[in-house]
Amino acid sequence: MRLTLPMIVALAALLVGMTALPAAEPEVVGPNLVPNGSFEQGLTGWGGTGKLATDQKAEGQQAARIDGDGGSKVPYVAQASVPLESGKYYRVSLSLYRTTGQGYVYVHCNWRDRQGGRLMISKTWAMPRAMPITSRTGEQTGRWCRLSGIIRNQNPDLGGMQLVILLRDGADTVYVDDVRV
Repeated sequence: MRLTLPMIVALAALLVGMTALPAAEPEVVGPNLVPNGSFEQGLTGWGGTGKLATDQKAEGQQAARIDGDGGSKVPYVAQASVPLESGKYYRVSLSLYRTTGQGYVYVHCNWRDRQGGRLMISKTWAMPRAMPITSRTGEQTGRWCRLSGIIRNQNPDLGGMQLVILLRDGADTVYVDDVRV
């Protein structure tokens, strides 16, 4: 078969169309699984070294504030636990504001069993470490930004996760608001 100019043009248009298609985002369905992710009930349901802030907030009247001095202590806020179902994808998202942009902000997932106990990687149990969101030095400075990442519960032993939002290796004040899973 001999290719004609109209066939080449049609083939090129098809190939360009195929490569230009954006990847489909997983559909977010269901309610927010993070209790008090807006911090409107103060730090209820949250632990760690964070404080309540009213001077910076993305939504509502309050946000969480994490103060880091660049020393060896790692300031953080952590919520109790979010239930997860096996085989499902979850979008983890939050609004973040950084004053200096020094250091790294991580959203870390501590895995929980169905009874709420912490699951640790061992010879008999494995689950990849997950940090679905990272803000590197110089990013998200002086403005509110919405960040998100996708995780998948691929282990049938996994019943939930604890979200830990922490600042490492930097002197910065970080504000966190509207945390969602």
